[in-house]
Amino acid sequence: MNFPKKFFALICLIVLAGLPALASGFAAGIESTINIHRTSADNYFTMSFVGAYRIDVNNRIYFMPEISAGIIHVSPVVQETMMGPEKKAASTRFGGSIGLVGGVRIWRGLEVFTGPKMTITPGVLQYDTLAQMWSFGLGYRIARFEIRASFDLHTTDRAIWHDKKTPDACTVGLRYHF
Repeated sequence: MNFPKKFFALICLIVLAGLPALASGFAAGIESTINIHRTSADNYFTMSFVGAYRIDVNNRIYFMPEISAGIIHVSPVVQETMMGPEKKAASTRFGGSIGLVGGVRIWRGLEVFTGPKMTITPGVLQYDTLAQMWSFGLGYRIARFEIRASFDLHTTDRAIWHDKKTPDACTVGLRYHF
């Protein structure tokens, strides 16, 4: 192990050792996500349970790793194939996401946040089992409760054989901070 790697490892250990002192605690809640650009091929919504660990850098700036798991429901669709129109039945599957948002407290309980999120939806859409999104949102804390809303911009294409992008989504949630 050369000097730069040792130095980087030492910095990481110091930062990790200090994280418990910066943490303001866990949050848990529910979220619902619905796609905004409702095309016949991608009409879905989710209901998820979410858990997060808030790390306050100072009294205004924070980071929050998040993980969620829930149910994804895809409405019945008619897709064009090489053999003609094909009707696909509605499906309900299990999926989840992981993310890391950074935020700034602007005024009293009002917060603005942004960050990447990776969603895993196995088997819901044949070509969309893993998607990367970038979330932009607002949150408002009232005592221990927080109401959140975000716009989730998908940043990955579905697959090589599809020239459309995965639809953007809107997420609304309610959390309780412990």
